[in-house]
Amino acid sequence: ESISLTATITPENATNKTITWSSSDSSVATVSKGKVTAVAVGKATITAQIGNVKAECSVTVNPIDVTSITLSQTSVTLSAGESISLTATITPENATNKTITWSSSDSSVATVSKGKVTAVAVGKATITAQIGNVKAECSVTVNPIDVTSITLSQTSVTLSAGESVSLTATITPENATNKTITWSSSDSGVATVSNGKVTAVAVGKATITAQIGNVKAECSVTVNPIDVTSITLSQTSVTLSAGESISLTATITPENATNKTITWSSSDSSVATVSNGKVTAVAVGKATITAKASNGLSSTCNIEVIRNTPPGGSEGTGEVEW
Repeated sequence: ESISLTATITPENATNKTITWSSSDSSVATVSKGKVTAVAVGKATITAQIGNVKAECSVTVNPIDVTSITLSQTSVTLSAGESISLTATITPENATNKTITWSSSDSSVATVSKGKVTAVAVGKATITAQIGNVKAECSVTVNPIDVTSITLSQTSVTLSAGESVSLTATITPENATNKTITWSSSDSGVATVSNGKVTAVAVGKATITAQIGNVKAECSVTVNPIDVTSITLSQTSVTLSAGESISLTATITPENATNKTITWSSSDSSVATVSNGKVTAVAVGKATITAKASNGLSSTCNIEVIRNTPPGGSEGTGEVEW
């Protein structure tokens, strides 16, 4: 602002009426031919002087207060990690102090620096631009970043009972807010899953699912039986007398074969019978005992049944001792 000072000289008919104008602080106020212009907040003395005669005017320059602040947006919706710049318009434009103090009501949700708002985590926060007692606000809502897809490292797996495999899940987008996967099996009696590790339990089929919200990915699991690769009997040939018995033991490889059922049979049950590996001699002759696994693999033991020898007698001579 400016104002013009008028100097009245006494006497009116003074010979020298040329006034020298000056300011005690031209950074606060300047003067030219009586026109005083305020420069900056403060105090200055304007002097009008002729020779040793002078007059003074005390000048006080007050600040121009901000009357209002308007933000470019009053509400914003962002996803975590996103940012936006707010512009503040100050009224009046020539306000003395135009330095804005920016603040956030919750910096764990959104931060602000020189008007740039950055979303940090899901929630709500209020961004404030303030000068003195004048302020403006912008409401910020930070939404979660939803998962759009899940991809598993394998979509189908074939295992044997007891075997396991680890599935890796890739989530899109990488900066999704909730990346906690819920793993499940359609039939835990066939296959179980824990943190992506799938373990085959029993023969059958199951579907492993990795899910976040409504987004999921699946892997089909087939559990095959563990076949018998060999069967071995504890003896391969035995000689018995009629009425005697012996137990044969069958060893199956591998030990964890799915079906370890053994079917026992005799080539001639009139010579020797078998039940669960127990062979009983019936009459003189020869027979083959067979132990057969579920997949057809078998092992045999040759049985020869001989005649009992009476005490004190001789066998095969045809003679009678008297």
